[in-house]
Amino acid sequence: MNRAKLNDANMKNAYLRGVNLSRAKLGKANMEGVDLSDSDLEGASFNEANLDNSDLSRAHMLEAVLEGASLKNVFLAGANLRKAKLDKSNLEGADLAGAKLKGASLVGTQLKGADLHRAEIDQANLSQADLSNANLTGAKLNDTNLTGANTNGADFKDAELEGAKGYQP
Repeated sequence: MNRAKLNDANMKNAYLRGVNLSRAKLGKANMEGVDLSDSDLEGASFNEANLDNSDLSRAHMLEAVLEGASLKNVFLAGANLRKAKLDKSNLEGADLAGAKLKGASLVGTQLKGADLHRAEIDQANLSQADLSNANLTGAKLNDTNLTGANTNGADFKDAELEGAKGYQP
């Protein structure tokens, strides 16, 4: 299904583990509760899609576009989201433990209560993001832009923040 055009598709609760949806167009798709774990989603576009309560663990999502997407309580542990665009997405309560977000854009993204422990977030843009009550223990945030981010109640224990912009402990 490489380069598939599935905009506005209804795939609620679908089992798609290990599928190749690289470069697919899934804008505004309803993918709530879908299992896309271990899938190839490189360069896929999920703009304004609903992925609430989905399993995207260990998914390869290099340069994926998820702007304005709803990803509440999504499971992204171990996922590769390098250079992904998640601006203005809702990842409230998401599990991103050990995820790779190096160079990702998360401007204005909702990450309230998200689990980002041991995540690699170096060189990412988290300006204006809501990180309140997020778990960032052991996360790598070197050279990350945190300007205007809400970090109230966030746990940065053992996090690496060398060169981080806008971080105020």
